[in-house]
Amino acid sequence: MASLIQKIGRLAVQAFNRDSSTSLQMKRSCIKQLEELVSTVTSADLAIDPALLQDDHSQNSNRGCFRADGRAPVIYMQLYEDSDVNICVFILRRGVRMPMHDHPGMQGLLKVVHGRIKVQSYTLLSEAGPRNLHCALKHAPVERTYLHPPISLSPDRENLHEIVSVDGPAAFLDILSPPYGEDRRLGFERDCHYFREVDVTTMDFLSDLDESKTWLTPIPSPSDFWCDQAEYRGPPLKGVIERGKKWRRYNRKLTTKK
Repeated sequence: MASLIQKIGRLAVQAFNRDSSTSLQMKRSCIKQLEELVSTVTSADLAIDPALLQDDHSQNSNRGCFRADGRAPVIYMQLYEDSDVNICVFILRRGVRMPMHDHPGMQGLLKVVHGRIKVQSYTLLSEAGPRNLHCALKHAPVERTYLHPPISLSPDRENLHEIVSVDGPAAFLDILSPPYGEDRRLGFERDCHYFREVDVTTMDFLSDLDESKTWLTPIPSPSDFWCDQAEYRGPPLKGVIERGKKWRRYNRKLTTKK
């Protein structure tokens, strides 16, 4: 019998696959089921080593993470990836800020499985304008724990966000589609871009911009943000997902013959 995370993995691949033979109605149904399953996942389901979730009680932010212990502010754990979906876990140390970043043409779900996070999301309202600035809608910040449902993002809504761990370490399951990196289907590299807010009221040369709106500017990858990688030791996903793919291909052939 498949474990919860294996069911999530199988359903995520089914929901986010870009095969044209899957109807939009079927994908929407799968995404709804996926959200319901993801809402119930815990750190125990992912077999996260408790040592990775220990609190060092430091109040320092990212810049304080250049410590003698040499540990990164964030731990990344890969569960599964194919050309259509990436499933992983991020573990943030106390007070760590994951810088504002985008998800180009991507959709996904974020579910806290340990601790508490604060998420500040943005929706881009325009392409880059003068001086490479982007006009954006700044949403109200939200806090999430393992008791809350997942946060969703789409290509055209809340596609940028900043995440901060609150009052201790935090961990969340992250499901994104398509993944970052080379997209052979579309023939381009899907990169992650970082941003910061710009206060146009303090800059005379930006006085022509609407001060009532939020303006974002791209920045280089922050030097105080990097990840170590930890091995995923929970129920394996690849075999279960591959068997699910084979079954769906076989089922489609039977349907076509009829």
